[in-house]
Amino acid sequence: MLRNALFRTNNVINSTIAAASSTYSGSSAKEPRKIPATGMTINPFALFIKENASEKKTSAPTVFFKNLTQQWKSLDEKQKNAYSVKSKQYREEKIKEFLNLSDEEQKKRVQEAADEKAERAKRKVRKARREEHEKTNRPEMPPNSYALFIKHEMQKLKDSGEAVAPVSKNVAKFASQWKEMSPGQKTEFVEKASALRSDYYAKLAEWNKNNGKEAQKPASK
Repeated sequence: MLRNALFRTNNVINSTIAAASSTYSGSSAKEPRKIPATGMTINPFALFIKENASEKKTSAPTVFFKNLTQQWKSLDEKQKNAYSVKSKQYREEKIKEFLNLSDEEQKKRVQEAADEKAERAKRKVRKARREEHEKTNRPEMPPNSYALFIKHEMQKLKDSGEAVAPVSKNVAKFASQWKEMSPGQKTEFVEKASALRSDYYAKLAEWNKNNGKEAQKPASK
């Protein structure tokens, strides 16, 4: 029944999007209004977690999540369906809010969401690669000077208590700063990246030797 309810919910949501897109000023049947890829939905389980977030103050994050997961599993179908309805209402409200924005703001939100989605995909790939390297003890490729700068600036935001999200927006800001920096201002990060790279290739050579792999030569600068 829950699956059927979710299926019906999706149909309603899709109908809402189609109707809103077809009636929006400036859009056409051939070019429906795009909806941001992120930030427009929240699933029933996430809503349940959000409503019970106060419990987190009295327990460690892992314990908090484990307890709420068990509570969610203990809910009956009617109780879970109620969260499915709330999930649908949440998306409908987000769509209405989005369609009330100016055309320029809508395009901006769509692009930011697309960038955020792409960044999440990259992080997922990097995580999988790190986990694979951990299993085989293969040295991890170190970040370059630009990546070290971005990481440094993001850490400064966290330390100051400022919002890190949206990540793509902050990265774009720091990328512009990097382009405007003089070679002297970049020296700290360039030298650190060079040291990390030298250490990486030394460890990689040893790893290749122990695992019968052909040695990888350092990339040309």
